[in-house]
Amino acid sequence: MPHKNFYQKHQDQLSTSDKIADKVTAFAGTVRFIYIHFAWWLVWFIINSSLLHLTFDKYPFNLLTMLLSLEAILLATLIMISQNRQAARDKIQAEHQYKHQEKELEIQ
Repeated sequence: MPHKNFYQKHQDQLSTSDKIADKVTAFAGTVRFIYIHFAWWLVWFIINSSLLHLTFDKYPFNLLTMLLSLEAILLATLIMISQNRQAARDKIQAEHQYKHQEKELEIQ
């Protein structure tokens, strides 16, 4: 079995929810995410304008506001989960590097 580096060992220990949080936050931090949201809002506004007579969420778009608020809550929570995991991984990696450096100093 090949030797795994620190990052690979850490990735192997991730739970499914941690992997989902990382993937969602990685996507949410892209310009593509902004474009998709802009297109979604544009479609929402067009459908709910009086031009098409398909309104299900009349101005001031209370349903859209509620959905965006829920999305913001979920994204903020997922971002915090990812940041907490990153901080824990950084701490473990720093301790590992410290121990490795101590061993190197003992050899010299």
